[in-house]
Formats: sequence, C-alpha cells, structure tokens
Amino acid sequence: MPQNGYLVKYIYAKADALGQPDAGELRGIYQNKIGIAAADAAVLKQWAATNVQAVQQLNATAQQIIQAHRARYPGGIVPAGQPHPAPPPQLAALTKQRDTVTSAHIQSLKAALGVDVFAKVDNFVQTQFSRNFTSNPLKTFTYPSPTAPGSKN
Repeated sequence: MPQNGYLVKYIYAKADALGQPDAGELRGIYQNKIGIAAADAAVLKQWAATNVQAVQQLNATAQQIIQAHRARYPGGIVPAGQPHPAPPPQLAALTKQRDTVTSAHIQSLKAALGVDVFAKVDNFVQTQFSRNFTSNPLKTFTYPSPTAPGSKN
C-alpha cells in the first residue's frame, strides 16, 4: 500500500498547499466515498501532511545528490572511453529510508484510525482511487552508444 497510500495523502496535502478554495470540498467528497467520519478524515489529513513533508525532505536531499553527481559531467557528456556512471549509492539508501518513513506513517495511521476505518481507506485506495492512475515504466532502457568525442548522459 505505500504507493497507493501516498496518492491519498498527496491529494489532501497538495490541495491544501495550493490553497485551492475547494480543497475542503474535495476532502468531503472523498470522505463520503470512503465512508469515514469527519474526525477520521482530519486524522488522515494530518497524517498525509506529515508524511508528505517527510518524503519531500528526503526527495530534496536526493535532488542535491543527483545535481552534484551530474555536475561531474558538464553538459551531460561522459568523456569518450569512460563507462556511463552508476547512480550514487546514497540514492538507494534514501529510497529505503523513504520507504521506511512511509511504512511507519502507514502503521501510525492504522493505529490512529483503528483497523476498521483504516480498512475502508485502504480498500477505497486499492479498488477505486488507484484505478484512475497508471504507470508507464521504461521498457528495457539502455544508454545510447558512445559517439565521438563523448556521449550524452
């Protein structure tokens, strides 16, 4: 559920962050569709904001690492004869940390809402909400063949 759970909290937090006047209305619509009380929706909203903030901090750190790594290759060009660089190992650690943070937030939400209410939220995300989202992973990505005098990264 971490990815799908992230979608619900992202919608709640994003609508509020954008200051959209209908953010409360959007939450109300989802609250009714899920079948939870206003107090439970408030817990979900707070959990969402907390988790999104934690994940954004980790993503900002990852972005700094990526930018520093890319700076080693001005213009995205890897010198001729050099292999394409591997991703910085810190990114794998940050990904694990993000997954751990999200899992901990999910467990906290489950404890705060109770098993029955959490099951309603989870069921809605798994069966209703997530069917409106698709993923298009890259099909067997390979780096382009090097060209003289270097290759684009």
